Amino acid sequence: MIANARFPAVVHPLLIWLMAIFLGLSAWSLFNSYQTHIPSSPDQIINRGINYYEAPTPFTVLKDIVNLPKESWRAQQQNQLLLPPTQTAYWLQVQLSGLDDLHNWLLEINHSQLDYLNVWFVDENNVLGSYRTGDQMPFRSRGIAHEQFLFPIPVVDTRPITLFIKLQNHAPTTLPMSVWQQQHYLVANSKHSLAMGLFFGFMAAMSISNFFFFVSTRSMDFMLYAGYVLSLAMLLFSMNGMGYKYFWIDNTWMQNHSTGIFANVSMLLALLFIRQLLNLREYHQLIDKTLLGMAGIYAIFLIGSVLTTSYLATQIFLLAVILSVIYIFLAGIKLWQSGLKVSRIYGFAWITILITAFTGALHGLNLYQSDVELRYLLMFGAFIETLLLALLLAQNYSEQSKALLQAQAHALNQEKAAQAAKDEIIDVQQKANDELEYAVSERTLELEITLRELAEKNQALEAMNTEDALTGILNRRYFDKKYAAEMRLSRRNETELAVAMIDIDYFKKVNDTYGHLAGDECLRYVAQTVKTHLKRPGDEVFRYGGEEFAVLLPQTDGAGAELVLNKIRAYLADHPAQVGQETISLTISIGICSMIYDGSVTENVPLDTADKALYSAKQAGRNRVVYRALTAVDVSQ
Repeated sequence: MIANARFPAVVHPLLIWLMAIFLGLSAWSLFNSYQTHIPSSPDQIINRGINYYEAPTPFTVLKDIVNLPKESWRAQQQNQLLLPPTQTAYWLQVQLSGLDDLHNWLLEINHSQLDYLNVWFVDENNVLGSYRTGDQMPFRSRGIAHEQFLFPIPVVDTRPITLFIKLQNHAPTTLPMSVWQQQHYLVANSKHSLAMGLFFGFMAAMSISNFFFFVSTRSMDFMLYAGYVLSLAMLLFSMNGMGYKYFWIDNTWMQNHSTGIFANVSMLLALLFIRQLLNLREYHQLIDKTLLGMAGIYAIFLIGSVLTTSYLATQIFLLAVILSVIYIFLAGIKLWQSGLKVSRIYGFAWITILITAFTGALHGLNLYQSDVELRYLLMFGAFIETLLLALLLAQNYSEQSKALLQAQAHALNQEKAAQAAKDEIIDVQQKANDELEYAVSERTLELEITLRELAEKNQALEAMNTEDALTGILNRRYFDKKYAAEMRLSRRNETELAVAMIDIDYFKKVNDTYGHLAGDECLRYVAQTVKTHLKRPGDEVFRYGGEEFAVLLPQTDGAGAELVLNKIRAYLADHPAQVGQETISLTISIGICSMIYDGSVTENVPLDTADKALYSAKQAGRNRVVYRALTAVDVSQ
């Protein structure tokens, strides 16, 4: 942690007391708002006269329920109806009386997290209004866009209305219901919104201000505290149903998982904040390791809260909260007895949130029920705890700043001496770097010259590997690669490829009559003649072997290939080869095959077919071009 001169230690007590006065006034406003809102605002509170029925199947419809005999219904026995989990659905029946048509009436179900909720208002078997909503459905499905479930009541004269509710929820459920006159609800809701705004505004201000303290001081105390306050605020925001209304609208996955996620994040950051604030790593290693292990457990719970929303997982989490609350409180007492000063304020700060969290966990496990709503109890505890922890954090930072300022003065003198030695080292390093850069540049230049010479030699070697030494045209090795490549292009582009095989007629007689040197000249003459007559860049001639040559004509059909190769045959027939004083007449025979290769035959079939066409040309008297299309016999080979 680094001391910051912009926050003198003498200013901190004044800031602390000003903050305390401001937050005290906010607390008084919050309490006064709840005082006027909570006790008796609804016109009717439905806590008696509720009949309920557990359906045998979740697909039971209203018609079946209306016709149920009276003995199928069970009457509410306690002031607060608690429905255990079910795989089907609960049906509730309530008589709404005392309503008139001079006012607009609203039904409020004060529970923000219900999976599926169906509501019917029935008058003498006539459905006056119906609604289908719940957390598993988009927020827009609600009767009125409100964080709680709020429905307008259709009133006919002053006759009683029967309310039917179908409820499906994965967890045990209490269903507090109230009836309001609309104008009364608007007044009460405005006070409620003001109180909520004050509370969440306070939590947001605390989180943001401590984040800025972290940015300024780089102290992880402020960062962990800002994260803890934010996650605690988001937990209460989610429990009040406001997250579904304002943040993750229509995101049912987030609505179902948000409470578990923020609850686990809050506990995780709270444990890490305690370790950091009390410096337990140095002061008490056993408590430090225990809190770190508990933080790891809540990290695992956090992953589980993303993957599941099962009631069993919720019970395990609540049990862990109870055990954590007890251990944290006992650890605070132990540290207090050990003489750690800040632990006294810490214990008082945590006692409120620990009591409320403990009460909330017991409530979630159905071990304790209270007339005060759990969310208000948690908000009150969070407010007091956040306020006191902020004061503790400010005091702790002030004391650390004083100690660090003294250490900073001593470190400044050492830094000056170190800076002088550092400057000397930098000069030496700079000189060494200059010498190294010069040496590297010389070696790099030598390497570039060597690589360029090597590339030139590689190019020459590649040309030797692909060129026939006698004729100067491409050799058989290159033909095999080129032929396979052209076959793949023909298949991919669906274009025709023509393959031709050329053989010099009576070439053995030429060798016997004029000698092998003259024969070599004739081979060069024929090769260069064919190469000269191939005008397109993709058309190529190859020496296939002996006096045989191969020609590849991409994107050429049989007729086009015959036209080109007939010109070559005619030219050679009319222009004998001149070898020294000798004039040697030469003719060639040519076999052609063309096709659009589709993979239905092996790649060597067109080449074999062209070779057969060459054989046919020789059989027919030589000095001719023969085109042969693929036959069934060729394809089967």
